Formats: sequence, structure tokens, C-alpha cells
Amino acid sequence: MLASENRKRARGAEKASEFKSAVERLLGEVLMAKAEIRSTGRVAIPSKKENFTGRYVSWRDFKSARDAMVSLGLIHHQSGKHRWRDFDWGDDDRQTVNLGGKAATYEATALLLSWAEAEAITPGTMHQHFRRPLLRARNSAGMDVRFRPSRLTERLTAELEEINAFLSGFKISAPHIRFYRQFNVCDDASTYGWDKGGRLYSEAEPGSVSYQNLSGQDRAGITIDGSKVIELDIAASQLTIFHALVGQPLTLARGEDLYARVTGDIAPSALRPIVKGWIVASLGNNKPCKRWSDDITSAYAKKNAGAKISSIITAPKVGQLVLKTFPALHKLGSSGSPTWADLQFAEATVLIRTLQMLMRRGIPALPVHDSLIVKASDAGEAARALYGQFAYTIGVLPIIKTKSEVLGANAVEEAWEDYGGHWTVREPRVREMAGLAVTEC
Repeated sequence: MLASENRKRARGAEKASEFKSAVERLLGEVLMAKAEIRSTGRVAIPSKKENFTGRYVSWRDFKSARDAMVSLGLIHHQSGKHRWRDFDWGDDDRQTVNLGGKAATYEATALLLSWAEAEAITPGTMHQHFRRPLLRARNSAGMDVRFRPSRLTERLTAELEEINAFLSGFKISAPHIRFYRQFNVCDDASTYGWDKGGRLYSEAEPGSVSYQNLSGQDRAGITIDGSKVIELDIAASQLTIFHALVGQPLTLARGEDLYARVTGDIAPSALRPIVKGWIVASLGNNKPCKRWSDDITSAYAKKNAGAKISSIITAPKVGQLVLKTFPALHKLGSSGSPTWADLQFAEATVLIRTLQMLMRRGIPALPVHDSLIVKASDAGEAARALYGQFAYTIGVLPIIKTKSEVLGANAVEEAWEDYGGHWTVREPRVREMAGLAVTEC
């Protein structure tokens, strides 16, 4: 491929290595796109020069790799498009508005796929040949960021390797290969604290959907070493964490439904999912929800025979009810208040510490962001570990729920007794626990 470049001077060893890395990464992207079950077979890559600042591949090497692969007939390239529209508001008031655009897309050709197959690289084996790192970072624009390894990143990676190695010793009936952590808001890799986002994501075999993306009903059918499982859900997890981090911890009653605290003129059963949607949207956007998004509108219509949520109640009206019940949410978006990335990091810290504690006791567990899947026979032990790690890290005892009819649910209820009447609210320890070993509590 180096020979196919139209260059006056040959690349030196270092530059050739950088170009090779660009080719390998682009190859991996287009081939893996063919293996993903939900993929169109094409991969979108924003190709503006400024999008490559601080990334693993320079814009110059990316462009060279792309052009060489296109000329060799290995990939199809469809250029991105800008979308502009002229609006005439009347009274000679005209405005051209940028409606956003589409990133350039790339697709492996039949020639590339045949070459890959000749090397035994098929959709079923691609994950063995193209593996991304266990620790990943994105900037505020959502672009992957290059970072230098440090003692902290090595420690975080070692944690993941240990968890992955432990779980590989169990037979999990759902698609899962390994976990990786996705960190966010890494706008300056040189000073980044690895304390934004950091969720655990399950990587599945190409052509499969990770267990984390299954419905709750389908997750209930998972088995671990042939044993039935139970899912321990931290109810209103981020709402609870937000209040603790702003110094206004909630007083939680055993088995309480926090979303049901909010009342209005609508029947409680109808209002609760709307309240939950408003809170989730507000925490996710770092500000009170002012209007229902298209996603919320369509999700509500799907679950309510096509009903339009805005005709039931407006977002500002729900906001009034929620803020009256949870006034701490007025701090959303204010200086020093936790963002969605802070809440995700706190949540991830709790789950990882719980996984580690259970691992020390030989108990496998599968995280789903704000819940944990364990063997039903391990429910009591897992619930105690989750209660303890959440309380130690966040400073308050959470509400852990599961389906009452599921085998092991009684053990979860009994686990509350170990903490319910004895825990006093404490200062959160999220920051001091970043990258530290599991705490027995």
C-alpha cells in the first residue's frame, strides 16, 4: 500500500509506522462494521481536519490511508454532506441556518472481504483480530482521544483484565466476551483525571447483541453456569447520587419508589413514568427539561397507544412538580454541581467495587449500568455487597429492588436488615475511591 501512494519522497521508518497504524485502524473499522448485527455495514467517520486533533491517527495519515485504500478498490467512500436551509421570516428578514450534516461513510468492498476471508478473517472471527483497548476516552464532542499510559490508566486497565479473566471461568448463556470502560469529557488528555463517565460496557461477539442491550425480560432468562439469575436494580440511582453529591442526601424508606413522591392532577400510575422520563432527561442534559424530546415523545406514544405526551402534560409543568418535591435539582447545571458524567462515574465506581468484592468471594456478577445480574443463589451475598459499596462510596444507603416473584428476592429483602437500621448518612467518597482497591465494608 505504501507503493500505491503518489509521493515524491518515501516515508521514513517512523512515518511508515504511523501510516501503517492508520491503515490498520481504518481496516478494523470497516471490517467490524460488516460484523455488527445492528450495523448498516458502513462506518461513519467525521473527516474534517480539526476532528483529528489529539487522536491516535493524524488527519494526514488518515487521508493518505483512505485515498490509497479507495484507489486499490478496498473501500467505498461516500463524502459527508452539509445541510443548509434559507428561512424567510418576512419583512426582509432572511436567515441561512445550518441544519447539521452527515459524516462521511466508509464500507469494505467485496475485494477486501475476499482478501480477509482468505486470511480466515470472517464476521465470526473479526473480534479476535481487531480489538480496541479496554480503557477508552472521548472528548466533549464524542470523538476518541489519544492518551499516554500512566500509573492510573495501567491500574484501571489491570482492574478490567482481572474482572474479565475471572468471568471467563464461568459459562454465561448471553453474548459477552469482555468488559471495557468508556470515559468521557476528556478534552485535555494531559490533565485528565479519569473521573468522568467510565461506565462498564459488555463487548459481544460480532453478529450478537450484548446482554446489556437485551430487554429486562430477556436478561431474566440468562443463566450463569446453568443457574437461574436475579437482577438487583438500584432504584432511582442517579437521582439518589445527585442529592448526595450536592450535600442534600435523600432520606430513603425501605422499598420506596422515589418517582412516586411526585404528585399532581394526573393519576399516580400515569404520572410516575412521565416524572421518571423528566428526571432522566434533566440529569442527562445537566439542566431541567423544558420540552419533550422526540425520543421521549415517541417512547411515550409507543407505550400509550399513540397518545401524545405533551397533550397529557407539558415538560415545564412536570418540572414544577418535580422541583417542588426535589428542590436540589434546581442546582442542575450550576457551577460545581455534578454533571451526567460525574453521576455515571459514581455509579460505575460502585458497581466495579461491588464486582471486585464479589470476585474475591468467587461470585460472578454482570453489571448493567445501574443494576447487577447474579445467580439467584448468590442474591443475598450480592445485595449485601451492593448495599455496602453504594453506602460507602455515595454516603447513603440505596433502594435495591428486584421482582418479588423471582427466586432469591427474599434474600435481597433480608440483606436490607444488615444495614437498614444501622447506617447513618456520611460524606461521599467517590473521588478518593477513584482507581483504588476495593473496600471491604
